[in-house]
Amino acid sequence: MIFDEIYEKLSETIPPEEFKKHLSKADLITIFGLDKYVKPKSCVVELGTGSGTSAIMMALSWVASNIIIYSIDNGNTDGAKKLIKNLGLNSSIKLIQGNTREVDFNNPIDVLHVDGDSRYAAVIQDLIKWCPLVKSGGLILFHNYNSTNLGIVKAVDEWLSENAGSHISVKSTYKVVIKE
Repeated sequence: MIFDEIYEKLSETIPPEEFKKHLSKADLITIFGLDKYVKPKSCVVELGTGSGTSAIMMALSWVASNIIIYSIDNGNTDGAKKLIKNLGLNSSIKLIQGNTREVDFNNPIDVLHVDGDSRYAAVIQDLIKWCPLVKSGGLILFHNYNSTNLGIVKAVDEWLSENAGSHISVKSTYKVVIKE
């Protein structure tokens, strides 16, 4: 699918207020544009399901890679479940109910999408738990990396100062890193 087809499909399926509340068009373009970095049969982990928009966008954008997305959230994911089912993405997106810092998951990760609890201490704890599981050459996407989310910015900047990685320049609220 090309971006415009995916964007139209999302716009028709997800209520506009939900859609725009979670991801801007620039954010969606960022996810779509990362397809060249996603290897076939990649293990993708998303911290923070929310409405399911990010996981759905990844599944639709990276469909050629035959990925499985494990999306973790301790909140209500009923809306996300419904959207995922309606779009026929149950085999691509697996929802895991639980706190991101407590879920038992030890598989190597190709893409980590960090978009959960935005409080500084929670972000640090997520990074300590999840980033070591990301393979060398894997992607780490930090959503809401901007001046309105200083807890995220501070935690990510501290983590990056101690961990090597190449940054991919994007024009959205994402900070994208290739882990070394």
